[in-house]
Amino acid sequence: MNRRAFLGAAAAALLYVVATPAELAAAEVRLKELIAMTKKAKPQDMASLAWSAAEAKKLGWDSPTSGKDMHWLGKWNVTTHKGEKAQLSVLKGGKIRPDNGAKIPFRRWEVLGKPGSPAMMSLSGSGNLNVYYQYYEWRNGAAVFLSNFANRAQYMTLTMRS
Repeated sequence: MNRRAFLGAAAAALLYVVATPAELAAAEVRLKELIAMTKKAKPQDMASLAWSAAEAKKLGWDSPTSGKDMHWLGKWNVTTHKGEKAQLSVLKGGKIRPDNGAKIPFRRWEVLGKPGSPAMMSLSGSGNLNVYYQYYEWRNGAAVFLSNFANRAQYMTLTMRS
């Protein structure tokens, strides 16, 4: 086995280990704690970004400081704070594609932030729709949690799909 094939197989095995049902179940338990914590964060307060990132770290969730550290590209199952469900694909070049007839308002994404600070995600759609989210991820992208920066009671949970 050459080096490239070995590294590819090792990466695939690592991804499988990260996204096992037990790991996703742990994420689900910690997700409830993360939701409760983010609701305590002050909306539209830049200082609350660092506070909530530190609190999320204690729960096992990461809040990356740059776009290259985000494991965001791929196919996702999405659940909103209202329980609405959809499927989407996040693509390179800042594009979001709805899948399986999903009705989602967002078509573009962008990572915002300054070096060393927790990154924010801007999701935009048609017209003036532009919503800012604080980005959290579980174990290198097995799940992603987006907390609305202006209204912390609103959020989206994304889980990987094949």
